[in-house]
Amino acid sequence: EIDILKVGHHGSRTSTTTEFLNQIKPKIALISVGKDNKYGHPTEDALSRLTNIGSKIYRTDEDETILITEQKE
Repeated sequence: EIDILKVGHHGSRTSTTTEFLNQIKPKIALISVGKDNKYGHPTEDALSRLTNIGSKIYRTDEDETILITEQKE
């Protein structure tokens, strides 16, 4: 299991298979994608698969710049 997944190919239909996601179970999924892109990325298929495994999804087209920092205990 992993904490963060940078979703491949801007969240295209084939970017993250169910089998792959079931193996890694990311807590957070980051999708780098342009707003209103002509390809329709991220696809509903990819978003649905990520949602179904419980990933919190962050997208640059909606959330803009995404900054990840380490929290010290």
